[in-house]
Formats: sequence, C-alpha cells, structure tokens
Amino acid sequence: MDSKAAWGPHPAASKPELGRRQSLIRNALASAHPSDTGAIWLYYDRKRAESGGQIVLTRLLDASPDEAWQAWNDESLLRRWWGPAGFTGPRADVDLRVAGSTVVTMQAPPEFGGFQVHNQWRFTVVDRPTRIQFISTFVDAAGNTITPAAAGLPSGVPDEVPHIIELAPSGDGKTQITVTEDGYTSENVRAQSEIGQAQCLDKTQALFKRASDTSAPR
Repeated sequence: MDSKAAWGPHPAASKPELGRRQSLIRNALASAHPSDTGAIWLYYDRKRAESGGQIVLTRLLDASPDEAWQAWNDESLLRRWWGPAGFTGPRADVDLRVAGSTVVTMQAPPEFGGFQVHNQWRFTVVDRPTRIQFISTFVDAAGNTITPAAAGLPSGVPDEVPHIIELAPSGDGKTQITVTEDGYTSENVRAQSEIGQAQCLDKTQALFKRASDTSAPR
C-alpha cells in the first residue's frame, strides 16, 4: 500500500530531512530481513522491467473467508496488521461499505522517528466476503486529503492508488488473500511499497495462525 513506502508526515520536509526519512524507512522495511537485504534489492532490480507499476501479493490464511473479512472490517484487528514490521497502527476508523471510507494511521517505531502517516481508503466495491476495491489517498490527521508532496513524500508516490482485495476459499477452512495495487510510476517506490505490503500480509497471516493453546481472532 502506498503509505508503506512513505517517508514522513505532513508538512512537506526539506530536501535534507526528506533524504533522512527515506533512509529511515528503507532501513525499517529491510529490518525484517537483516541477513539478505542486498538480495532483496537485487531481486527488485530484476523485477523492474516486469512490474508495470503493479503489485500483486498472496498469502494463505488459516481462516474462512468470513473470518478473514474481519481483518478489514474489525477496527481492533485492522490496527494489529496495518503497517510494515515494527510499525504500529494506532488508528482505524472503519466504514466498510460502497461510498464509505476507512481512515488508518501507521506509526514508525521510536528508532525510526516515531512519525505517523495517515491514509483514507474510499470503497468502490464491497462484496462480502470475497472482494473489496478501494482508492487509497493520503490525508492529514483531520482526514483532509493532501498530496504526497504535501505529506513530505518524494516523486513517484501516486496521489491515488487503486487496490483490489480478493478472498478465495482454498479448502480445509482456509482462505487465499490476494492484494493488487496499481499506478506506481517509480520502481523504487513500488518496490518499497511491495516490501511493506508483504509485511502487512505476514502480520495478517499471523492474526489467524492457530495454535493448540490459543484461538484465532473472531
């Protein structure tokens, strides 16, 4: 998702500050893979010509489609997976319906500055429990739409990022989730957002991981 490639909050930053934030976020996204950071970036360099500005990622969730749907509809669950590894989700105001919107906030850990980034998801398709489509934009803390530049972000971050969320039953009570994003014009931004989205999906997967002494969220 677009804010997972974000480098800082509103207001717009100076060029030195923007560069610092870029380094902080790149380090934050790579921190989940401390042993193979170089391999990750080489991989995305090879994928540069193939992406076409799009991200498509899948995960298998140990939950039915109805249960997996709650990760997008239940504010407490959404806050637990929103943001890359190490980030927290202090806010999720959910109105999951066509023409409704959700406002989410991610917060960087203290070692990466503790800044917050806010997004609004404007829903265009809500087909429970199989499909969600929305447009993601940047907003300020009050929910007013701002441009990526006004949020202090570099060129290549789109004003609007279309998303498609697909939930398909895969047998044994499990669900395959597929997230598609489009509209990236910078491979660097797209690649960083893909890493962040992958980490969000890893956190979603962990929400529904069943264990003998605990139950998945319901």
